[in-house]
Amino acid sequence: MPGARAATFTVTNTNNSGTGSLRQAILEANSVLPPEAVFIHFNIIGMFVFPIINPSSPLPNILRPVTIDGTTQPTSNNRVAIQGINAGANADGLHFGPNSDGSVVRGLVINSWSDDGIELEQSDGTVVARNWIGVDFALGMVDLGNGAAGVHVNNSSHTSIGGLTAADRNVISGNNGNGVWIINGSTGTHVIGNYIGIGADGATAVRNTNTGVLIAACSDNYVGGPTVGERNIISGNGNGVTVLGANARNNVIQGNWIGTSANGSADLGNVVDGVRIESAQNTLIGGDASFEGNPPG
Repeated sequence: MPGARAATFTVTNTNNSGTGSLRQAILEANSVLPPEAVFIHFNIIGMFVFPIINPSSPLPNILRPVTIDGTTQPTSNNRVAIQGINAGANADGLHFGPNSDGSVVRGLVINSWSDDGIELEQSDGTVVARNWIGVDFALGMVDLGNGAAGVHVNNSSHTSIGGLTAADRNVISGNNGNGVWIINGSTGTHVIGNYIGIGADGATAVRNTNTGVLIAACSDNYVGGPTVGERNIISGNGNGVTVLGANARNNVIQGNWIGTSANGSADLGNVVDGVRIESAQNTLIGGDASFEGNPPG
């Protein structure tokens, strides 16, 4: 929009609170009235091999559209870790609440929170890309899982998790619940191009305890798609993909590699089922072309 204004808040330290902290940046972002665009950037200075923000209590919910961009951090491969080991019970890494539609979270490592890594609650059109959720900062292969889901899509529509290029890939692994959990009437979710249940190397199993992607009583959601860029690698989980409930209609599971390594050479399996459908209606698994299938490991 011509003449549209933007506010940018920069995180400059790893403190729990106060000037330059992530907590303060979220509070200030929430105070900006729409339609002004809001960005949270990072420029954490100090003797950090990897900047790790370790809050001592839950962070504030995000209550308006915000782009949180860890790729703005000039060191550490353009990533910032938000670790919840000291944040207490019932704490999400990031919680996007009502009125946060159109938010973006990118370039973060989110692990060790007692609840979800990221929860989207009535947050439509949100983008989650280029994050490591449930694994370590350095290699993305060590299990530092969140207590519940990696990404929890809760009564939200048109969420995008991942992307068509490796630069937008999420690693969603090691979480104690589901990797991606889609519930409460969420619709139009696209889960594409991610590693779910394996490490950033594409070869190491880092299990999500329950299911890689669980769609519960929700309709018109997409896991993978007809192009190579949309392919998820979903391996090493309890179940790979589960669609359940009579209200789960017209969901699509297509073009994924389920139970294999990223190059397709290693059998990493899923503990129980690769794809599990319970009481759901009109679920499309695969497609007409050979590359639209979901070959199991």
